[in-house]
Amino acid sequence: CVMIGLIMKQWYQRRVRGGNVASNDAYISRSVLEEHELDTVVDQMYCLYDARNISDCSADLMDEWQVVSAGLYSAEGGAIEESGSAGVVLINLAMSDGSQEAFGTLCDDRFNDHAAQLACQHLGHRGFRRWGNVGSNDAYISRSVLEEHELDTVVDQMYCLYDARNISDCSADLMDHDCSAGESVWLECEEGSSDAEWQVIGAHLYSVDDAGEPYESGSAGVVIVNLEMSDGSQEAYGSLCDDRFNNHAANLACQYLGHEGAIRWGNVASNDEYMSRSDLERFEVDTVVDDMTCPETARNITDCSSDLMDHDCSAGESVWLECEEGSSDGEWQVVSAGLYRNVGDMEIEPSGSAGVVLIELAMTDDESRRAFGTLCDDRFNNHTAQLACQSLGYAGVTQWGNVGSMGEYISRSVLEELGLSTVVDEMTCPADATDMNSCDADLMDHDCSAGESVWLQCENDDDDDDEIDDDDEENYIDLEFGGVKLALNLGNVRERIHF
Repeated sequence: CVMIGLIMKQWYQRRVRGGNVASNDAYISRSVLEEHELDTVVDQMYCLYDARNISDCSADLMDEWQVVSAGLYSAEGGAIEESGSAGVVLINLAMSDGSQEAFGTLCDDRFNDHAAQLACQHLGHRGFRRWGNVGSNDAYISRSVLEEHELDTVVDQMYCLYDARNISDCSADLMDHDCSAGESVWLECEEGSSDAEWQVIGAHLYSVDDAGEPYESGSAGVVIVNLEMSDGSQEAYGSLCDDRFNNHAANLACQYLGHEGAIRWGNVASNDEYMSRSDLERFEVDTVVDDMTCPETARNITDCSSDLMDHDCSAGESVWLECEEGSSDGEWQVVSAGLYRNVGDMEIEPSGSAGVVLIELAMTDDESRRAFGTLCDDRFNNHTAQLACQSLGYAGVTQWGNVGSMGEYISRSVLEELGLSTVVDEMTCPADATDMNSCDADLMDHDCSAGESVWLQCENDDDDDDEIDDDDEENYIDLEFGGVKLALNLGNVRERIHF
């Protein structure tokens, strides 16, 4: 591939003639190629007249092995069956053209604790408890049974760097090994799936320059989304599929990216002006967001639903956007806040001096654009909790925490079911701050999971304080979060909210 790349570069720079070795062996003869076993790896290269880069051309590449699936297995009465969270690792491989398949073991060469952790997580578990090889422990499948069923090694030399967050970040040799059956790996994983989930942490528009390199391209380009597991264990980036995407979703997406709205949108198959299908495949950019659905009532991209890391899309279905340049003159502001609890299926209500903090935001230039959600615990501390309780009309805080550690008021699952995501993050109050006016926060920009949502237990001077009188003007207070005005009417937020 390097040789081909150098030759193609020479062709482009010098604009010289080309040919094949049979007609001109001045560089390398046919016999020398055969002597060194240099076989063809690229065939049928075809470049359209308007191709500006070699990456715009199509070609048939040599087929290669790839991992299709994996699982943990045990032997029962001579039969080998899948065994849940503990067993010998058996892996199914297939050639990229589907011509061959292979099923076999993972060798322990270069395998380590970090690789075991990533392997268990890849299989849907929390992590690993212990691991080893069949030679030292044949409780799951013995060496003789592996040999009897002709289960040979199919993956060897698996190596995961210390900063690898996903098994796909590791390297391995497929169908090339020097291992015996006794070196086959078994795993004991922590049962149950991880509480962690994929979440969007950022998105940008990208294009490809004349040199074929990607760059962030401002208000127009292919949508590239960055995802991360809520526990920070894995990260992924890729494209947004056009399944169920529409004009309303495009408008909300452009606004999320800081622009006025959408001018037009489409997929890469219909317009490769920004990035072609071959570019996406060359950079190994796969779909990470699919089936984005935005109801007509959605006012923000966070009101939309989507499938993360679960898709049935090709590179050609990747979405591009052309947004109105420049950002909106409006900004998010807090319009109300309070403490809430779950009182039944799909229903929450204000809960007086203790509950999960829920906040309503609105845009300054369009109050019809609103968002309602939680406060994240990032950078939140005792001092901030004290000021928050005081801003809500209480003497101070007695205790605080996040929903992940205590879900008495509203559980993580209920927040997720109701679609209540974070709307305020990174709330920071200087040590000398005496009220919320001196605090700063990120509005509608977060990297938090539902489990990081803050609950407060505030000190109540008067037991009757929980009973809020809607006619009491003293219940109305004005606050600011880092210069963003907060108008809080404790009487109004007392009304029960239905979802």
